[in-house]
Amino acid sequence: MKYKNVLIGFILLFSPAIVNAQSPTMASPFVHAKKVYVDQKSKIIYWPISIPFYIRLAVSEEEGASSYLLQNTSGSSSTNLSEHVIRGVKIEMSGPQFIRWYNCTTKDTVLFKFFADGDAPNSTANMSGAAKYVAGDKVIYGRGLKCTISSEDSMVGVKDTYVSIDGREFEPYRTELYFDQEKDYNLRFYAVDLVGNASSPKELKFTIDLTPPVTKHKILGHVIENILSPQNTIRLNSFDELAGVKRTYYKFDSQNEYSVYLGSPIKLSKLSNGTHKLIYYSEDHVNNVEDTSSYRFYIDTIPPTVNILIDGDKYHSTKKVYVSAQSQVKLKATDNKIGVDRIEYAINSKDFQTYTKPFTLQANRSNYEIVYRAIDKLGNISNPRRWILNMDVTAPQSSIKFIGVSYEQRSIVWITSKTKISLSSHDDKSGVKNIKYQIGFDQEKNYSGPFSLDKEGKYELKFWSVDNVNNSEAKQKLRIVVDNTPPSIIVNFSVASIDTTKSNDGSILEVFPCNTSIFLGATDASASSEGIWYSINGRSEKKYKTPLTFRKEGNYKLIIRSRDRVNNESIKIVSFLIKD
Repeated sequence: MKYKNVLIGFILLFSPAIVNAQSPTMASPFVHAKKVYVDQKSKIIYWPISIPFYIRLAVSEEEGASSYLLQNTSGSSSTNLSEHVIRGVKIEMSGPQFIRWYNCTTKDTVLFKFFADGDAPNSTANMSGAAKYVAGDKVIYGRGLKCTISSEDSMVGVKDTYVSIDGREFEPYRTELYFDQEKDYNLRFYAVDLVGNASSPKELKFTIDLTPPVTKHKILGHVIENILSPQNTIRLNSFDELAGVKRTYYKFDSQNEYSVYLGSPIKLSKLSNGTHKLIYYSEDHVNNVEDTSSYRFYIDTIPPTVNILIDGDKYHSTKKVYVSAQSQVKLKATDNKIGVDRIEYAINSKDFQTYTKPFTLQANRSNYEIVYRAIDKLGNISNPRRWILNMDVTAPQSSIKFIGVSYEQRSIVWITSKTKISLSSHDDKSGVKNIKYQIGFDQEKNYSGPFSLDKEGKYELKFWSVDNVNNSEAKQKLRIVVDNTPPSIIVNFSVASIDTTKSNDGSILEVFPCNTSIFLGATDASASSEGIWYSINGRSEKKYKTPLTFRKEGNYKLIIRSRDRVNNESIKIVSFLIKD
């Protein structure tokens, strides 16, 4: 049998290699020897591409049978091919390889097939069970991370997979890897196939973050003992060292839903007056969730209550309030929670000023408008209140009136015990509060109605009035004489009686001659006599002006009446006989 040259065909399969730089402190992968692998079922031979092969002829298929190395007899001028035969055939591509025997006589061809394998397996790591976050070149996982490594080989198959954690020695991969410590990890892995082709280690650097964010609140604006005003705001500051804060949530009181904090301070203007609770928490980018924190506070939306008080003279009429120049205006404020910071007031549309102490109003105006308000320590301002104060600096004017008989001369007034003394007063503004009077050195009395003086004599009456803001009138003085005694009537005859006689009723009558004249007079120790009237024998009464002369004989009855200027009256009857 003649042989032609044997043609060896090569099929090369390319697989990109993954080469990662290794830290010099990292453990090196194992050194895996190359070896030929024969599949026991298919009897297919897998030949490492890095090992040259030789062709031998064996006398049988049994192991250990005599075999003979073939030499190049083709006489080919190919130097390269000759070297392959002498030094072994060096395979340059992975894939199916064929050795062909060609029968030059029959033209038959026999192919001997094997596989050249120079490609390492490919390994992949599947990270699962935890949230992942990538920040730049940093990969961060959360709680529950596990890693499954799978390797595959396109030809002979995977023999084993090896892993190294944080630079330690490589170990065969047998089960899922779990990462449950918060730290930076370095995971390297590779696989080797059945002919000893080992992949370059792949490297995964990542960090496990098990710590939730920390969130703090900060009150913006003035706050006292956790008492806030609607003008305050609350800022939430969150920090997470590794994955970073993803979101911050908050709600008030018993609200069902949390709101996402967007970075701007939280406004409190819609909260009602009273106690509230802010509940908040944050989560990071790998689902670490912070426990809720809470902040209890009191929203004070109620401004102080401020009142105006008048210390001293004050009077409320139906529509007006009156004060005097001595009246002090006081402002007093109370606050239901935080306390009063200050009270402010303005007079007659001027600028507000801070109230420090009671003040008075000048008497040169008839009225004042006072606007006042109070501010608590959180800045809550009460609505301005207005009060009109009317100034009354004029005292009332009193007057006296006598009810009954009275007589005045030279600032002296004569009256009787039956005369009533009436006092009255007038005030144009706040009105008369009371009228006072004093008789002599007696105790002062409040006038309640007309009064009289019972005893005869001389009196000094003082009277004055006070208005409703205590403007007091200067005391007025009046001298009064009480005169209850009538005048004393005097009867004088021009001649002496010439005889006496007995009247019909047995009384003794004096007898006077014809042409006798009678002189009448009256004296009064106090008010003085006002006049004398007489009546003769029952005839009409006449006022006495001149002496009375009796020329005719007869019995006469003379009725004489006199009264003083306060109507005290006396009567005197004189009976006599005129006879020649």
